[in-house]
Amino acid sequence: FYSRLVTDPFFSILAHGISSACNAKDYTLMLWLVDPDYEKRTRNNILNNRLIDGIIVASNVIDDPLIQSLVDQKTPIVQVGRNSNPNVSSVDADNITGARLAAEHLLNNGRKQLATITGPIDRFSGQDRLAGFRQGLKDHDLDLPEERIVYGDFTEDGGYLQAKMLLSQTQFDGLFAASDVTAFGAIRAIREAGLRVPEDVAVIGFDDLPSCLRHNPPLTTIHQPIHQMGFVAAQTLIDQLESNAAFSPQRVILPVELIQRASTIIPH
Repeated sequence: FYSRLVTDPFFSILAHGISSACNAKDYTLMLWLVDPDYEKRTRNNILNNRLIDGIIVASNVIDDPLIQSLVDQKTPIVQVGRNSNPNVSSVDADNITGARLAAEHLLNNGRKQLATITGPIDRFSGQDRLAGFRQGLKDHDLDLPEERIVYGDFTEDGGYLQAKMLLSQTQFDGLFAASDVTAFGAIRAIREAGLRVPEDVAVIGFDDLPSCLRHNPPLTTIHQPIHQMGFVAAQTLIDQLESNAAFSPQRVILPVELIQRASTIIPH
């Protein structure tokens, strides 16, 4: 399990879900935090020394060679997030539906000019949330102009910088940030530009982190069941480890939910 655990609160919640499932079955969770340059040597040491029974992979790029190398070494593996390898089980949230809900919510609240800060486009979550947001606009016979799309990285600093770029190149009254921390940075940039949230620009995120409630204003977001994703990923891996029969890869997509808060609703 490798990730940006130390920088993104998403991963601490995910790890807690994984740990809960492991504890229930008396398995030990080892967190594997390495940068890409160090990854290959560390991976080979761990696998060759038989230090692990199976791996849960998170935060990898599309067609990451790590996945195929683990498959080739017959290492039991589950991926958190969609993947293109038919031999690997995966657990994901319904990113496309979530982004469609975000677009629909902004439009239903009277927003006419929508923009988005995407996630990393080299990951399926970034691609799927952009595709879902486009589809939500298309459902209302609207397009998403290129000047209202900026490409982010799921970080607060990235959200701040990308929102500043949006503000310099176009006008918009509704913003979908592809993660909550991205939304936090974007709101900071919007306020620095002298605009109000939600009166001038409504902002919606994706994740439903606990900090959404403490933010000013509290953040409207798409809730994805992060803890459950971790728990189900671990359960799926444990089932694979304990199965006496041939194991068929599982594709699990968990539902998402719109959570309305003050960042998109103008008070009366």
